[in-house]
Amino acid sequence: FYNTQSVFRLMASFLTTDPARQSALLQAYSDYLSSALAFTSDTSDGFKPDGTAWHHWGHYPAYATGAFERVPVSLKTLSGTCYRIGEAGHANFRHAFLASTIYSNPLYYGLGQAGRHPLGGNIASLKNACRLLALSGTPDGKHAIDAKVASTYVRLWGNPPDNSFDGLELDPSPPTGHWTFPYAALSVHRRADWSVNIKGYSRYVWASEIYNLDNRYGRYQSNGTVQILPNMPQEQAGYIEDGWDWNHPPGATTVELPFKELEPEEPLLMFKSEESYAGGCALGGNGVWAMKLNEADGFSIDPEKKKMRFPAGLKAHKSVFCFGERLLCLGSGIEACGHAPVHTTLFQMATTPDNLAVYDGEELLLDPAGNGYKVLSDSIVVVTNKEQSSPNNTYSLRKGEGKTGAVASASGFFSTAWITHGNAPNNGTYAYVIFPQVGVMDIPAFEKRVAEFPSFRILRQDDRAHIVEDTESGTVAYACFEGGTMGVGVLESVSVPCFAMVRKSAEGLGVSVANPDLNQKEDAVKGLFSGVSKAAPVTLKLAGSWKIKGTAKAWTEPVGDSTLLSVECVDGKSMEVELEQR
Repeated sequence: FYNTQSVFRLMASFLTTDPARQSALLQAYSDYLSSALAFTSDTSDGFKPDGTAWHHWGHYPAYATGAFERVPVSLKTLSGTCYRIGEAGHANFRHAFLASTIYSNPLYYGLGQAGRHPLGGNIASLKNACRLLALSGTPDGKHAIDAKVASTYVRLWGNPPDNSFDGLELDPSPPTGHWTFPYAALSVHRRADWSVNIKGYSRYVWASEIYNLDNRYGRYQSNGTVQILPNMPQEQAGYIEDGWDWNHPPGATTVELPFKELEPEEPLLMFKSEESYAGGCALGGNGVWAMKLNEADGFSIDPEKKKMRFPAGLKAHKSVFCFGERLLCLGSGIEACGHAPVHTTLFQMATTPDNLAVYDGEELLLDPAGNGYKVLSDSIVVVTNKEQSSPNNTYSLRKGEGKTGAVASASGFFSTAWITHGNAPNNGTYAYVIFPQVGVMDIPAFEKRVAEFPSFRILRQDDRAHIVEDTESGTVAYACFEGGTMGVGVLESVSVPCFAMVRKSAEGLGVSVANPDLNQKEDAVKGLFSGVSKAAPVTLKLAGSWKIKGTAKAWTEPVGDSTLLSVECVDGKSMEVELEQR
């Protein structure tokens, strides 16, 4: 509707020459669009509380761009009049629009969000829409130009040709921090020179969208992908389709299969697992993301819910701890059956024979785009620099046909690295650190650079929890896959599977909590989830005597030498609480 009808509905208000009827139609249009834009609770389509944009029953930026292009035309046309779009609708749309500039960098939004358009998704078409949104004013109508949106425009596209932002105090610097998007099982960690998208799936979020002749080999694009998006075009960063090995998305844990076996038999496939644990938590510009990867127990939702599993039954517990300019990636409980090897990919990128990945043979790697990796686990690492060939995503090897004009396959020169877990692993693990955009250097220079970074401490890594301490910030981050005893740091136990981050200071404790279970009602026929996310408390048992400082949707109860902290959680988002000594 936003893409194909909304502007024309506005134009239709002027098909009458009667001023009174024009006014009535404009008011009706404004009321309707204001209400529609503000609505977030249904699962079918629309803009969700976290800024994700839903179509085809999931976050789908490829469709959102059409809405993002059109709605600002209406906002700008009606701004400054008595028919301006209501504050709640304007604010919700603005939130989703700006979110697209957070999970994209500079304009590319990565594999995990690509839907059935792998290696092709971007927000390049939003240039004029961003300018119009800025000129529509702030949602409350107090300012004729929205400085935050205008700053985003200047950051991405430079000053507008009409000089419409002259005289404004703008801040076009790149965003820095950590964002969670629970309705996409997505976390984004950004620093000035780069961004990293971390993507999973669950019973609420589909893994990928595979169509009859689209994205035929995209099964793994949300298997815990960790994709570095430097401040450069995606082609320059090495993300191109010709020759791309669909078995090795960066960060993903996968079963390496011949492409004909990787392609599903089903013409349409949107796979969900039965797991509710996928999401993240943020505190102080840092964060943790994790998921229970489960290809053994799930279902497809298109055209209707159909119980299914992938033959190898791949499972894993995966997490990524994001602190400052480092990301620690952990895996445990990796298992699969069959005879195909299981890998966790560090990177894959198109390059040239004179710009190769470098590996010291033990623990340090450098990819061609200037990212560094340190393998902490006792793992077998494989690095390849070679010409490789792969089928086009719009060509079906099973059917022997493709879309009009699609070539069956193409080749390219790539550097790829992965940790191998062997065939049919049982309780496989991995641990490695990513240092994005450390620059082009040799291994000795990288080793010296790594020594300058603050260290991580892995406190627990099993199928109940992954727990990591960041020594620089004094923060302990918890991915609690199960409820029960944690026994690490100040956190003694949790009531349900959740995320938590605890930061000690002289003033007390900063705590952030998130429940990844969106707690929505399921349509048993379609496998879709609808209605609002129902709020529910998550209770943490903390060592020591604590009380709430300030206000929060939380409460405490002393229990012996410990404190029960209960936090009202909803929408999978991070809920922050400040505590002080009782």
